[in-house]
Amino acid sequence: MARRITISLEENRARVVYASRRGRGYTVDDILTLDYQELERFLEKEKTKTFYVCASFSDYFQQTLYLPPTGKKKLKRLIELEIARNVNYPEGFVYTYFDLGKVEQEGRTKREIFAVSVPLREVNRYISIFRAHNKRVKCLFPDFLSLLNLIPVTDYPALYIFSKKNERIMFLVQGGRLFFYRSFSSISDSIDDIDLQNINMTINYCRQKFGMETRVALFIGDPSFSDNLTVEPIVPIANLMLPEKIQIKTAPAEIGLSEIILPLSLLYKWKSEDLLPGQYRAEEYLRGYLKVATVAFVLTGLLLMSLTGLKLINIKNELGEIKKTRAGLTELTSLFDELNRVRADYGRYDKAINLLIQHRNSPPPANFLYSLPACLTEGIEITSIRMGTSRQDTEGLSFFIDGRVRTESLTSLQSAVDGFVSKLKAQQGITVDRADYDLRSREFHIKGIYR
Repeated sequence: MARRITISLEENRARVVYASRRGRGYTVDDILTLDYQELERFLEKEKTKTFYVCASFSDYFQQTLYLPPTGKKKLKRLIELEIARNVNYPEGFVYTYFDLGKVEQEGRTKREIFAVSVPLREVNRYISIFRAHNKRVKCLFPDFLSLLNLIPVTDYPALYIFSKKNERIMFLVQGGRLFFYRSFSSISDSIDDIDLQNINMTINYCRQKFGMETRVALFIGDPSFSDNLTVEPIVPIANLMLPEKIQIKTAPAEIGLSEIILPLSLLYKWKSEDLLPGQYRAEEYLRGYLKVATVAFVLTGLLLMSLTGLKLINIKNELGEIKKTRAGLTELTSLFDELNRVRADYGRYDKAINLLIQHRNSPPPANFLYSLPACLTEGIEITSIRMGTSRQDTEGLSFFIDGRVRTESLTSLQSAVDGFVSKLKAQQGITVDRADYDLRSREFHIKGIYR
């Protein structure tokens, strides 16, 4: 029975949901509310290694872009450049986007893109909470993108509103695509006239900005409404009915659906890319690979030791038989023939044994692979790594690294490769014999010895 732990990181607390897989849905087994000190203790004791996370970001940027039609790879590069021109995140940013389709603008066909970005510093701050306890973050969504997982795909525009205490989150969705997002503070925990005025203004803005006629406004969760409402909404309003996928066994009486809707939303199918940085994904993949490789190496070693032991036992038994039969002079010739055959079988392993003895002082390749992420510079992308024994250096392993440089200028290409090589040389035991690169293909090749 698969188990999943989802966590919503909010301003001064964390909501934790334990859920178990039941058929095509989930059963919520437990719900916890923790402050951040309690969360640290929880992560220290919890045996589960992987967590699904959404968080509130204090700083974010959203923009509607109109870009020329192009392939997905080039489109992402154009989006990155546009975001970089409009934000001031010195340490970098992480983004996701929604392709809203093609539009005609000034007589030209453009691709309309809604992009959302957050500063890398905030993403790393959340990831560090889990890394400090050797935990892995499977996904990291901003709260409003996590709520998008709850939204059904419709062919008409709908405005969705999520209310938590004195904060309101509103986003416009059509066909599973996000067109607009807005959050604002409210003076009341309940939905009041000011909130309804904000909803009406947002609907009018979306009509003017996108030419979209919002058909309905839907509240997510179980918000409370003020008893003194006088403002009339300009579209019908209702509560969003959640899909019958999740059953809640038990929940504290003081916790309503709105209080746990964020961690619950992580149990549904994701409708956008999360915001985990590419470098974090690569490091986690490498860590997982090294764990598997280490286990495989140990198991292979044990298997070889077992086979060697069996072979030695067989040889010992055969030699014992030879000693017994040597007493019979009539069988002396056949006994010597058998002895010669056993010796010939054992001699097949001489080269392999000598090779193992010759390279017994070679360092483990896992240490070399573990040191690579610290050497990567901006733009460097490794495509292959090969390692083998060195005939010239019996105490070292030869390595070959091939890759590409993702940079715009030739100067940046040379700087990226030189920086990568310099960091490799700075690692203990690594000697770089040759490093070259091709200016046209932007590929590089590095050869060296690891001792």
